[in-house]
Amino acid sequence: MRMMTDVSDRQVNNITDIFNMDIMDGGTVELHITNSKNKDESCLNLKKLKLNNTIGELKQKLELLTGQVASNMSLSLYNRNHELVAHLSDNSTLLGQYPVENEMTLYVEGNFLTDTLEASDTQFVLPEEKYKEHKENLRSFMAKAKEERLKREALLKEKNDETEKVLEEDLLKGVEVGKRCKITDSDVRYGTVMFVGETKFSPGVWVGVKLDEPLGKNNGAVKGVQYFECEENYGMMVKPGRITIGDFPVLDPFDDLDEI
Repeated sequence: MRMMTDVSDRQVNNITDIFNMDIMDGGTVELHITNSKNKDESCLNLKKLKLNNTIGELKQKLELLTGQVASNMSLSLYNRNHELVAHLSDNSTLLGQYPVENEMTLYVEGNFLTDTLEASDTQFVLPEEKYKEHKENLRSFMAKAKEERLKREALLKEKNDETEKVLEEDLLKGVEVGKRCKITDSDVRYGTVMFVGETKFSPGVWVGVKLDEPLGKNNGAVKGVQYFECEENYGMMVKPGRITIGDFPVLDPFDDLDEI
């Protein structure tokens, strides 16, 4: 009997040694982790945890996972039947030293990080004078960034305006009051240049044309300002790019009528 007892003791010791080696070698266990009040509902997926982590280390990792404060956190282990197995209360104890098995549930209880922040009544605010003394702060950085952006936009606009002015001057070559012209649009219209210059209704240089036919939009006046004189619906204001100067004959409105 004594020999059998010795053999049994050695077997138990061997199993314990193997278990301890598994812990120290970094073995893992898969647990359902939940911070739900209803312990049989897992609000988080199955997670693989290291057996050689202390409970304190485990709480630090669970803080990021559950959003609860590690210092106020308490852990309880439940089996598959939702029965309490152990309270993991000793922060220095390894997880593997508890009777933990795969697919058990680890219930995490404690204060949430947001609760801790909201519970704080005092909030440190740097006085405005002190804030301004710090040359490198977010506000000054944002102000500098805005200033640089506005400078870039102003330079770009200036460059675009100069380019547009050069193009406009090139298009205006030969466009003079009294010259015959053709307006290129969905329909081709012919007329005589009556005005060249800046207007009050829109920036830039415009060309006023008296059309040969009543296919225009005004009588030479736009928004109460008279730029040239013509009959109603014979006047148009167009941009220089739509004007072609040439020796175009004046259209005779009776050309299309059959002879009588």
